[in-house]
Amino acid sequence: MVVSIQLGEFVSCTYGARVWADIMKQLDIVDEWHHEWLTTSQNPESLMQKLLMHTCQVVHATSHDVGRAFGRFMFKDLSGKGYRQLMDLAGRNLIDFIMNMNAFLMHAGAGITTFIPSNIVAKKVTGMSLELHYYSPGHNSNNSFIGSWVVGFLEAVARDVLDTWAHFKLLTSRHNKSGDHEAWMVTFPKVLNQPFFHGNVQKTKSNNQPERPACALDAALVQEVLPYHMVLDQNLKILQAGKCLQRSLPDEFYYGGTIHVKQVFEISQPFGVSWEYEALRVMDEEKHGCLLIQSKLDASVKIKGSLHVMQLPDGSPGLLYCGVPHFRSLEELKASDTYLSDLPSHSCGYDIAFMSVDKSSLAKVLETEKADLAKMTQMLQKQTSQANESVAKLKASLAEALELQHSFSGKEANRKPSFDAESPADKTLRVIEDIMLGEEVSMKDVVEVRDAIILSGGDLRQPQHLSSKMRTMTMDREVNKSLFMMLAMKGDAEELSDSEGSECDDIDRLIHSLSMEGEALTAQEPRRGRRQLLGGGNSLGTLDRDSAFPSKRASVGRRASLVASTTMPGPVLNILKGPNEQVLRVLSKIDDWQFDAFELNEVTEGWPLSTLGFAIFNRCGLLPGRFQINQVRLACFLHHIEAGYRDNPYHCRIHAADVLRNMYVILTKGDIIHSVFPEDSQDLFLLSGLLAAIVHDFDHRGVNNDFLVKTSDPLALLYNDRSPMENHHLSSAFSLLADDQRNFLKNMPLKAREVFRKQVIDMVLSTDMKQHFAQTSLFNTKVLSSPAIQALLNKGQQHSSFRRRTDMSMIMDTSTSNADSRSRLGKIQSMKKIGPSMRLNKNTMMTLDEEMKGLVLQMSLKCADLGHLASPEPVHKRWVQRLEEEIFCQGDAERKAGLPVSPLMDRQKGGVSKSQEGFFTIVAMPQYQSFCSVFPLCNPMLAAVKANYDMWLALSKKTHP
Repeated sequence: MVVSIQLGEFVSCTYGARVWADIMKQLDIVDEWHHEWLTTSQNPESLMQKLLMHTCQVVHATSHDVGRAFGRFMFKDLSGKGYRQLMDLAGRNLIDFIMNMNAFLMHAGAGITTFIPSNIVAKKVTGMSLELHYYSPGHNSNNSFIGSWVVGFLEAVARDVLDTWAHFKLLTSRHNKSGDHEAWMVTFPKVLNQPFFHGNVQKTKSNNQPERPACALDAALVQEVLPYHMVLDQNLKILQAGKCLQRSLPDEFYYGGTIHVKQVFEISQPFGVSWEYEALRVMDEEKHGCLLIQSKLDASVKIKGSLHVMQLPDGSPGLLYCGVPHFRSLEELKASDTYLSDLPSHSCGYDIAFMSVDKSSLAKVLETEKADLAKMTQMLQKQTSQANESVAKLKASLAEALELQHSFSGKEANRKPSFDAESPADKTLRVIEDIMLGEEVSMKDVVEVRDAIILSGGDLRQPQHLSSKMRTMTMDREVNKSLFMMLAMKGDAEELSDSEGSECDDIDRLIHSLSMEGEALTAQEPRRGRRQLLGGGNSLGTLDRDSAFPSKRASVGRRASLVASTTMPGPVLNILKGPNEQVLRVLSKIDDWQFDAFELNEVTEGWPLSTLGFAIFNRCGLLPGRFQINQVRLACFLHHIEAGYRDNPYHCRIHAADVLRNMYVILTKGDIIHSVFPEDSQDLFLLSGLLAAIVHDFDHRGVNNDFLVKTSDPLALLYNDRSPMENHHLSSAFSLLADDQRNFLKNMPLKAREVFRKQVIDMVLSTDMKQHFAQTSLFNTKVLSSPAIQALLNKGQQHSSFRRRTDMSMIMDTSTSNADSRSRLGKIQSMKKIGPSMRLNKNTMMTLDEEMKGLVLQMSLKCADLGHLASPEPVHKRWVQRLEEEIFCQGDAERKAGLPVSPLMDRQKGGVSKSQEGFFTIVAMPQYQSFCSVFPLCNPMLAAVKANYDMWLALSKKTHP
């Protein structure tokens, strides 16, 4: 019963939830909201009285105080449920409201009329007072709370609806047996008591106003206009009835028979009123409000109306009853065999019918939402239970974890460690994610995370003890030291010091790290010829040295094209004229995952970058495209950029063309652009990625950043030793772009230009190998671990044992053979396969924020920058040969400057070719593995990297059996 629930809310809100719980406990009710006996009780009013009595006992209050408080609460509750507007319109003043309160209680429904019968009578009404009589028949006659409820309700109405006050003085009470009902003297501020008034303008009948002539209404018209009326004589016999009401009368009425009203109808409300003429006449005088009658022949027929004293044609007194069907739903209307056409057109029946439809629809919606909430509640309860179980297990094993810590440490010290690419941040996030998913957490993992954070030295994104783990691999000390310096790893530097110590100690004090592949090399000495550069101990002696570095024009001639002039340089005209058939044949291969940039350099006669750049811009629809790119300005820009690449063995225009081609195929064939970026911004981010690849090594000096720092080069001073080379690439390239003759982005909107510049800067700066671990860790934790990507991977997983992280120890476990290592790598590769149906879609794309999208572009350029690792084996070896030569050049420059020669840079010792196994293990494989896990269409690139990795492993095994 709704009132029972409202009573529980009233007690809980007014006196506290604990009071209501105590009442329920006293009555031995487990759950007051769902227990069946609240709704199936044959005497719910008695139950309500029992609940209220217990409330009085618990809070030590009188029934009058509790009843009044309940009435005020019900007013507030009904106001919140949409009845406030109905109360606002119930009457102009307190007198009107009390006169109409019976009808209001019937409208409010919700079980109120069961607990509070609508039997309120106003007597002795004056402009400042009235007597309020409340009758409660039957089993409610001893309920001392009901009248107090009415008083509390009317007090709230006076205060909050009518903005006035009312004072109630008890005259008679059933509680002390002073009467058979309750009565109060109600006083209030003076109310204008005129025949009728509207607002503040009083209207009275003038003494000299002529009488209007009386008009007699035709009986047929009355039956049509008032289809539910009936006329009663003084003996309450039915003399006349409306056309619809006649259906409820016996047949003898049609043949002139006499029918007493109580033979056909019974009075449902007000309670206790019977078919007696005098009582009904008094109801009209007292403006009782409404009379609800019900057919004895058909209980579904209920008529709600009012009684009026009238004079019959023969001069005798009579009663006129005017009503309308009373129904709360269309189902009730249908059950009474009533149609909307039966309702008088001037009544509110149509409105009530449509309100009933809305209420029914809303009820269905609420039922659906209730069912959904129930399911969600059940699911949340299950998840809560699982979480509680996990927490309990974690707490129970916490002491065990602390005890096992020393034991684990001792065992680990005696075991040959494997390479683990996870940083402390990755380990921590992995354990937290397992806890959130309700999975069992290994105590070893917990101890490992704890130790990782304590021993991290503040850098949570760098793998732990990387130097000591590298020592266990099959690489010599020179290789370990070189990789250690390149990746700018902190801590444990003393582990890599020479046994003699002095020279390497000086190096460690001078520099923190050296960056081989991601940085680059250019000596400050005069340029050497090709034959000079090929001298020295190149470990790839079996390669064709004559084909390693094709002849190029003199650098003086190349620099001459940089001089600004009014005439257009020949290479620019060649770009605009278009490629010849030989160049077109090579360009037709740029959509393949493997490409030979040296071949493109040969057919373009030394201009591979500008030729490829212009062709890719054209192929991608960027000319003129959305940003109205001027082709002449673009050609001039590409020409000047390519001319600005120095003749370094490795970081040259051929390398820039190779990186551009790699970036193009990753962004397009790898579906990065269409999967990650909205359609309206794809051109902008594609253009950003391509330009970043074009300028990423512009005007490279051929030496790495650490050489610039330790020689106090102007670039290091300018950029405060922080990525001086990368900052120089960007600054020089954007300076060229600022020139009007080369500003091909002149028509790009300002906002787009800001986004474009930011993305290019972030991408080029990410190529600094000092940032490698930070970039890779951020990509793993922000992109690879994002909910959208994880949902996609989980949907496409082929093995139940596959987890979010890549267990790099399975790939690089140096405690076992290389063959076993390759076997484990192959196993993980097979676990990572994702079919074409698992491509990222727009829904996934939209869940990546701007920072994550930027990380995707940065990782794309990092993979493209190391793209020669995925080249065919001969091309890859040719690039390694060039890299080794460039590093030897820096070693020569260091020796000439009186500096200690950096590891792997001494021509008299082995070069970078013997470091490839370690570089693949520590840098390349984890990077490509993470990237291709998110973008599986790039798996051919990963497979090619793995093929070259296997080649170096086999070569290492052959060299060091």
